[in-house]
Amino acid sequence: MSPAEGVAALDDKEDLLRELAATEIHPVSGLFMLLDWADVAGIPMVAVTNAPRANANQPVSGVGDWR
Repeated sequence: MSPAEGVAALDDKEDLLRELAATEIHPVSGLFMLLDWADVAGIPMVAVTNAPRANANQPVSGVGDWR
């Protein structure tokens, strides 16, 4: 596989991951209660990942609307 083909294969894999994540990834039970508690308590919150930006934005965008 050439370097360009390798990059294309990785891009295809990431696209498939995002497609699956759109319907198959769900918040852990109790997550929103924990986020509400931390918010009321004034506890700063951040999300950290080493995933590519497009992969990270998808699940975090849903959590960002928990209120």
